[in-house]
Amino acid sequence: MSERSSTEGGGPRAVVEAYWRDECLRDLPRIMGHYHPDAEFQGPNGPALVGHDQIRGFYEASIAAYPGLRVEIVSEVVDGDRGAFEFVAELTDHEGRSYPARGTNVVTVRDGRFVSNHSSFDTRDIP
Repeated sequence: MSERSSTEGGGPRAVVEAYWRDECLRDLPRIMGHYHPDAEFQGPNGPALVGHDQIRGFYEASIAAYPGLRVEIVSEVVDGDRGAFEFVAELTDHEGRSYPARGTNVVTVRDGRFVSNHSSFDTRDIP
């Protein structure tokens, strides 16, 4: 069972900040706690993933390949339970090589967790 997010009842900014904090810690149970059990995640390259089992696989692969992550929100637009967050990030692999990324996550939250999280960023320079 996934650990619940500490942002219950929070709006999009609070949920995204807590989610990225836990993703930077590479803490899979806490990352999954930011998603409703039937949530949808759409990554930059691939089909929509629905539910914890499918979404967890994406994060397991990311954590295995890149034990380091740093993310900073650089701009946002929020309207009620939806938000778009532009970010800059840096992934670090096991050899210490860094890979920058810039993108946008468009999210919908309910009760402090993601209903949907659509993440777009250029993956051409990320192996």
